[in-house]
Amino acid sequence: MRLIDADVFVKNVVKYSYQSTKTIGTALRETPTVDAEPVVRCKDCIWYAGKGRDGFGLCRDNGKYWAEDDFCSYGDKGDKNAETD
Repeated sequence: MRLIDADVFVKNVVKYSYQSTKTIGTALRETPTVDAEPVVRCKDCIWYAGKGRDGFGLCRDNGKYWAEDDFCSYGDKGDKNAETD
């Protein structure tokens, strides 16, 4: 996955639309990426142990309860069917 700066992309489309028949591809290649990481929501994380107290999900990594749509820096989609320590 490549996260891009959409504002620069739009400028590149306009810039290249008069110069090339490959406008979109050229504009995408010339558009810089942004410094970001994909977010793994608790409900999709390998550490998610299912709903517990008050409907919140239990995290096997830190033992705390979180909302299913929360996320943290330890989130990992991994293979939820694989054994974890």
